Amino acid sequence: MANQPSVLILDDGELDNVYRMLLELRTDVVRLRGAEIGRSVVAPRALLVPAGPRTLGEMPELTTPEGTESSPVWICVHNQDFMPLRDRLCEMGVHYLLQNALDEQSRRRFLIQLLRSGAEQRASLRLHLGGDVGYRTDKATWRGKLVELSVEGCRILAQEPIDLGTPLTTILPPSLGGGVELELKGIVLREAEPEVCSGQALYSTVIGFGELDDATRGKLESIARGERIGTKITPLASLPEEGRVAGGDPADGRPDEEGSKADADRRDEVRHAYDRPVHVIGYESAEGAPVLGCDLSLSGVRLSGCPGFEADVRITLAIYGSPREEPIVLEAVVVRSTADGEIGVAFDPLSPNHQQALEKLLDSYPVLDALHRADADAGRTIVANVRQAASR
Repeated sequence: MANQPSVLILDDGELDNVYRMLLELRTDVVRLRGAEIGRSVVAPRALLVPAGPRTLGEMPELTTPEGTESSPVWICVHNQDFMPLRDRLCEMGVHYLLQNALDEQSRRRFLIQLLRSGAEQRASLRLHLGGDVGYRTDKATWRGKLVELSVEGCRILAQEPIDLGTPLTTILPPSLGGGVELELKGIVLREAEPEVCSGQALYSTVIGFGELDDATRGKLESIARGERIGTKITPLASLPEEGRVAGGDPADGRPDEEGSKADADRRDEVRHAYDRPVHVIGYESAEGAPVLGCDLSLSGVRLSGCPGFEADVRITLAIYGSPREEPIVLEAVVVRSTADGEIGVAFDPLSPNHQQALEKLLDSYPVLDALHRADADAGRTIVANVRQAASR
């Protein structure tokens, strides 16, 4: 095994499902089984995925080819989970305990998240826990699917579309709530196109948690710290800080399936002057200064006042039109950042409803030409900057 793979699987035949999934993601993966595993193996660039018995038994020494470095994320895949096991894995340096019982869709999302190039810089870690979840509005209580959970919010698959801004209570099952259901009050931040799950159309819905009492927030934080038995993905240690190379196209460092609209800050759409505050969900600068828009297009936005962000970070934005209008809440990825806190952001994904809302908003703002381009036929220039009220 002369070359350094992106992902290395070490098992005795237990991880067929994980291996097949990584192949489907077109990842550069090497799998060694049983006697194929020697005393030493070449360390992977992105993920080290041993089965539980191999992790707790004889792990080989990891070596790196001359002139290279490696700090892979270590995922132990096991069908058991108890606190002494977690403590032992944590002492060994394992980053995640992944149970075989996790559903395939959640496992796929988890692997794609870790295969993204660049270190995670989200305001809070998102756990792809899977499983059933309850949610309640002022109309009724329903059952849905839990997709992601963090201390700031969650994403669920709901049985019906829920309007932006709707107050909603997420109800975590007793397996996550320490023996009792855990109710988390929040508000709908984003609604998306329906997804098909087991033949049923479900609606991806992002909920931001509001002010939680200390006891409830403490339980939520204990889940994120890996202190609750019952999570099918458990964080055990901090991730390596240095960037990771993904297993897809080496040119962009992403799994091919994900494909990104944000490989570089190349926004071909017409840009408009936009100097309103923009809310980056879950982010607040140390100085408390607002995040301000610089220019806006159908494919992205340029923001100032965002120190600390790095390329490839995924964020959620609330973009405002007039003070009396509801914001447009969009998922996006950072494609460029500067030392003075300015970032270029590409919207990813952008649904037809969001595009329509952006088109309506952009009609209110003047077109901005990129004057540094050598384009004699551009013919559009701002002659008056229309400044709108900064307050929401």
